Amino acid sequence: MAYTKLAVKRDPDAPVGQPAEMHVDCPCGNQVPIMSKDNYCDCGAVYDRAGWPKRPSIASQTEVAARYA
Repeated sequence: MAYTKLAVKRDPDAPVGQPAEMHVDCPCGNQVPIMSKDNYCDCGAVYDRAGWPKRPSIASQTEVAARYA
C-alpha cells in the first residue's frame, strides 16, 4: 500500500511555546524540512506544506495526492 499524507512533525528540541522548524519523515528514511510550498526529498519525492505528496518516488512508496493528480 502506498503512502498518501505524511504527518508534519515539530522539531522536538525547540522550546515549548516558540515557533519551531517542521519536517516530514519520508518513508525512504530522510527527514524533509518543510520550508516552502514545494519541499524536496533526496529520493525525488516532493511534499507540500501539509505533508501531501506532490510528486512520488519509488523509494518513498508514495503516490500523488488526489488534489495534485
